Amino acid sequence: MTKHLHVELYPGGSGKWIVTRLDLDRLLRSEDGGALEVTLERNLHHRLTRARVVAGAQQIGHIYFSRVAA
Repeated sequence: MTKHLHVELYPGGSGKWIVTRLDLDRLLRSEDGGALEVTLERNLHHRLTRARVVAGAQQIGHIYFSRVAA
């Protein structure tokens, strides 16, 4: 879901978006499935991003993406 968001928000450019880091305070639970939200917090020159991961009303971590050469 987050990779699709990156492709939609930052089209074009060379390379592709890959997950480079996932920091979670806890493991994902089956009940989190319908309650997950991802919100972009930082964007460094359309090459590195950090997004907040929320399950229900609780922030549970961050996911980082980098654009790398294809």
